[in-house]
Order: sequence, then structure tokens, then C-alpha cells
Amino acid sequence: MLLLLPLLWPFLIAPAQEPTPMGTLSPGAIEAHTIEAGGMHVWEIEAESDCRVEGRLLQLEGDALLVVTNPKGQVAAFDFSDEGREPFRFHRTQAGTYLLSIQASGNSPHQLRYELYLGICEPVATGFEARVAQWVRTASPREPAVAVWVVQP
Repeated sequence: MLLLLPLLWPFLIAPAQEPTPMGTLSPGAIEAHTIEAGGMHVWEIEAESDCRVEGRLLQLEGDALLVVTNPKGQVAAFDFSDEGREPFRFHRTQAGTYLLSIQASGNSPHQLRYELYLGICEPVATGFEARVAQWVRTASPREPAVAVWVVQP
């Protein structure tokens, strides 16, 4: 729990944000938007339990904080870089609506421009080859290709 505190700290000290519902995020789509200073966009992801979710938040202008909330209200925050790509990955352990909230990290008085990409939202693959194939499919169309070498004895 103490490890999450540094990641959640900007979210905990940030002023109250006015949330804007953005709808359901679809796998494969790239959503490009601007958030005015003090604003927050909230996206929904629907899927069954035991699903793997991967995507990327591309910070075009400003430093973004991405907060994921599960159906029970538990949160995880993603804010590992001040600019550029902010990958996120989590395992859905329960069915229901997960929320992805995007806002400026800290108390930024400036707007935030971003692109959000949901690469995968599907059941976790079983078996080595199926898991590798599932991992390769998570590459964003706006990023360099992924190369995987599998060495078998």
C-alpha cells in the first residue's frame, strides 16, 4: 500500500476536478482530446472478469495523471513520465465497469492535450504461444513495431 502512495499523491493533493463523461473506450480506437485547466475526462471500459487490459496515454501537451477505478472503487494511478507515452496495463479481476480518469498531474493551470489508445481488453490467453501472440497485438498503431524472439531448447 505504501508503494502506491507516491503514485496517488498528485491525485490526493490536486484540487477537485469537474469530471466530463467521455463514453465507452473501444479497443483499437485512438481518442484525441483536450482537457481545459481544472477539468477531468472519465472513460469507461466494459469487460468480463479475468481480462487483460493494456493501452497507452500519449501526453501531447502537459503532464497527465491516469487513475483507474474498479467496480469496488479501488484505484490505481499511472503517472510515470512528465511527457510522451504513458503505458498502462492491468488485470481485470471482476466483471463490471472500470473507469479511466484523466486529468493534469498536480496543480497545472494549463490545458492538457492527449491521445488515449486501448490496445487490448480480452480474456487472458492460456498457453505460452497464445500469451506471446496476445502480447504482440498490444502495439499501438502510432508506435514502432514490437519484435519478439522465442527460443526453445
